[in-house]
Amino acid sequence: MKPVLDKWSQPRRNVAFGPLAFGIFFVVFLILGFSINDIFLPLLLGVPAGIAGAWALVGWPIIARKDGKPLVTPEHKPFLFFPLALAFAIIAYPTLGVLLTKVAVPPKYLVVTSLVLAIVGACVAAFFLVGFPHLLRFARQQYAALPPERRPFLFFPLFAVIFLVSYVGLGVGTTAALSNFQDKVVLLLNIQVLLLLPFTLLVSAFLAYLLVGFPKPQKPIGDSLPKVTGKHRPRAFLITFALAGLPLTLAVGVLLSYVAKTDATSTAFLPDALVLPLAFALGYSLSLGAAAIVWGTPARWRRYEDYTPGLTPRARLGAAGAAGLATALAVVIAFGLAGIDIFWGLVVGMMLGASIGLLVSGAYRRVTARRGQGTLMPDLPDRVKSAVLLTTWFVLALVVFSVLTYALPAIVGWNAGIAIVLGLAIALLLVEQSWLHDAMARSKAERDRKKAWNQHRKEALAKAKGGSEDAPPDLPR
Repeated sequence: MKPVLDKWSQPRRNVAFGPLAFGIFFVVFLILGFSINDIFLPLLLGVPAGIAGAWALVGWPIIARKDGKPLVTPEHKPFLFFPLALAFAIIAYPTLGVLLTKVAVPPKYLVVTSLVLAIVGACVAAFFLVGFPHLLRFARQQYAALPPERRPFLFFPLFAVIFLVSYVGLGVGTTAALSNFQDKVVLLLNIQVLLLLPFTLLVSAFLAYLLVGFPKPQKPIGDSLPKVTGKHRPRAFLITFALAGLPLTLAVGVLLSYVAKTDATSTAFLPDALVLPLAFALGYSLSLGAAAIVWGTPARWRRYEDYTPGLTPRARLGAAGAAGLATALAVVIAFGLAGIDIFWGLVVGMMLGASIGLLVSGAYRRVTARRGQGTLMPDLPDRVKSAVLLTTWFVLALVVFSVLTYALPAIVGWNAGIAIVLGLAIALLLVEQSWLHDAMARSKAERDRKKAWNQHRKEALAKAKGGSEDAPPDLPR
């Protein structure tokens, strides 16, 4: 069935689907709401009416990739059945519950009826939308595509899955059967664990062995594992750092708590408020060290030919958000530990977090590149520069001094000194950016010249040792 507006281009129909569906829903909702003086039935009927009306006018939105291929390939489309069915069931369960309550279904059948109708309706709707995946066929295809020497390594994941399913299932079943032995429940529970655990371990290992066999590597395990190239080492580093940080933080926290309890009589040993921040800092420091030992640092990654320094455009936005959020949280926690008002912690944290996020995202470099000067602010004349510098310095120093005096009124002299120094530093960075940029360019050129001279010197020494009479070209000193 062709939509009414099939002459429109597909991108235009994709954009129009949402407004049309909302407009039709709003009209149906108003008409039914004023007609029957109720809100539930207009909502219940307005949503499908809006979706059906938009589908009849412009069809289903089709989102394609840049190369024209669909966003979800046809062979993977049926696997959307499970998330769609779950989402439909979550939405349909309370909706059907309210509807069945209005039609006076007995309360003892209400929950079961709503649950059954929601699950069946969600599965039917998901089946008509995307179909149902052939799991056995897909599993056989993936198993056939796996090289024979790699198949036995599926033993460990299969063993874990079978063990968890069998242990939980048998545990729930046998626990329910213990209601017939009320006088020996504790004894039977102990026996249950002692019997079920070895039984399920043996059965799971035996079934996994029958399905895929047991891995017997013909060469060292290090050679059998896939090699992580320079392109994927930064991702592995971040994943290891994030995942290993949580258990290490938990372990350090338990250790610190145990040590603090054993020396509870000492009031100056470790305050309770420092246990969590200290465990967090030490845990993630250990995680960072472990990730660096396993995957190396950028200095080691540069040895790989496929490694590209810097973040990809897709990852830069996430890294900027994570860096900004981490900075803001660190500032808020530091202000809280110092006993300063949380309002100022939020203000300073938001400002520093936004600055760090913009710096990591590369917004500063893009702005300066568009200006063509390498600076954020234009190069001011000397007469104007001094006035702008003094004004900026005075305003920034006054603001910083006011904030510090409000937060720390006991050290007014230190507040004034910090405000003057910080205001002058920020004013110089803003006004004298062209001078700083030129100084950095001259320093970089000098470093490049020395590096090139050292390289030619090394080549000359190597040629001299090899008996060559060629001399390196002279470089300006």
